[in-house]
Amino acid sequence: MIKQSSALKLLRISLGIVFVWFGVLKLFAVSPIVYLIKEVYPSFPYPATIIFMGALETIIGLGFLFNRMIKATVGLMWLQMLGIFGCFVIAPHLFFNHKNLLLLTSDGEFIIKNLVFLAASLVVLTHRE
Repeated sequence: MIKQSSALKLLRISLGIVFVWFGVLKLFAVSPIVYLIKEVYPSFPYPATIIFMGALETIIGLGFLFNRMIKATVGLMWLQMLGIFGCFVIAPHLFFNHKNLLLLTSDGEFIIKNLVFLAASLVVLTHRE
């Protein structure tokens, strides 16, 4: 049976890997969601916005990977998530089919899975290793 401390460490490291990976993809402008960011936030300067988002996600990921400044890391993550979930308000046509809140597009599914990341961040924050 796996120990709770090992499971928490795996959860924290998994969050770190995902955030670093997604961040680096944005830093090199090869993320599959660059088009979506441009679509939702057309007035934001490109490529500066993508680079900023990539740097932020990479920093968040490194915080999780190295278990440093977890409160600040989770805080940055939650700020980043505000921007992500703001997409639902700014451009709902991209995330819901036929204006139905229950019928997600593939982009909508990509965004909504972040609820799991938010819950995981709370577990990491409240159950320190």
